Amino acid sequence: MVNIRLKQFVTLLLKIILIILGSCSIAALPSLVFLEKDGFPVEFGFFPVSYLNAIGQITAEILTPFDLTFVSYGDKLELFPFIFNAYFYSISILFLSFLISLTSAFLFSALYILASAHMRKIARGILMIFESIPDVILILAFQYGVISFFKSTGIKVLQIYGLEDKVYLFPILCLSFVPIALMIRSLINILEEEHAKLYVQFAKAKGVSNLHIFIKHVLRNVFISLHHHISSIYWFMLSSLVAVEFLFQMNGITGFLFGYMEQKVIAIGILLILIPFGLLQWIFKKWYSLLMRGTQHE
Repeated sequence: MVNIRLKQFVTLLLKIILIILGSCSIAALPSLVFLEKDGFPVEFGFFPVSYLNAIGQITAEILTPFDLTFVSYGDKLELFPFIFNAYFYSISILFLSFLISLTSAFLFSALYILASAHMRKIARGILMIFESIPDVILILAFQYGVISFFKSTGIKVLQIYGLEDKVYLFPILCLSFVPIALMIRSLINILEEEHAKLYVQFAKAKGVSNLHIFIKHVLRNVFISLHHHISSIYWFMLSSLVAVEFLFQMNGITGFLFGYMEQKVIAIGILLILIPFGLLQWIFKKWYSLLMRGTQHE
């Protein structure tokens, strides 16, 4: 038991070290191709030694994160807790969008399975349309619609730009649309595979309703299969967050990182973004283990 605990601790420690080194390596990439002097690039080329030195310097700096400073409009400011305001704003948008996408996908997938063959065909067509529309087009369409409505009626429906106050609803909706379509497609494929299995056919032969089969048997197996898609969905939403923050003029973490292009700030930003991803993976891993244990008992 002690050896297992020690092995888990060493594995966790190695993961943390690799994550820190990976974040610093990404943040130091400009030093690989640009030779800097007084903080400004003076020569373009290939500088591996400078790159390794930059990784070492950034790693040493971020080991004492609360001593880090950055320059804003000529003033030197402490990075913490200044960065937290932008960080928690972006993460709240991201996670609310993720929860809405996941909940909506399960509801629509359940309705799809219970619907007729004709309705399923229509639903697949709508999903195909949503998947083919880029995020940027959806965001611009939302903005144009709200502005046009305001010009026509004089009624301000909702704030859509984060110039002074924080805006939540439209960024969450725009960040949710495409992931909902992706999740629904994944869930539909998983559900149709499950419905083709013998245990479902046996339950139907016994006269069990589709809804009962879905809730009692299929849903758990869907959770198990969905576990493998969570990482790709999260990273897709994170890449979309960059466009959402830019087009809605939000003061979020991606805008902060693009605004202050210091290597240590970028390294800290990457680490902060990876923390909720690691937490999400841990939650789904535990959930996956519990579901698999329940399946084995049955």
